[in-house]
Amino acid sequence: MTEIDIVLKDTHENRRRLVSALDELDARELVGDTDENIDELRSDPDSMGDSIFRTFVTGFGEVDVVLRPAGFPNGYQDLIENAFIATVQDEREPGLTVNAIVADVRDIYKSKQEAGRRKDVQALPAHKIPSVC
Repeated sequence: MTEIDIVLKDTHENRRRLVSALDELDARELVGDTDENIDELRSDPDSMGDSIFRTFVTGFGEVDVVLRPAGFPNGYQDLIENAFIATVQDEREPGLTVNAIVADVRDIYKSKQEAGRRKDVQALPAHKIPSVC
């Protein structure tokens, strides 16, 4: 299953746009072992900021929304300095592309190490991290 992590620049407009996108994807929020509708978020997008980590399921895979990733207490503001723009293309529809801001792999690696979640730690050996001089 595909998974994407989104570190949200925490503004009212971004929360509103993210909730709208999740709604278009028919997302449901994972809460414990169950998934729930996102009615609360639809009526109050600012409640997205009530938690530093939320997981949603869609027909395309999981979406983790993280406000403050482990090792980066200021979230987006800490990560943007090393981030870059990547063009992402849909494998099924090559004409469908989007430019996305992507965190530097070293920052992702650091955050996954510090978070210590089992699924993150298991994924670490698969990533070759360039050494930093």
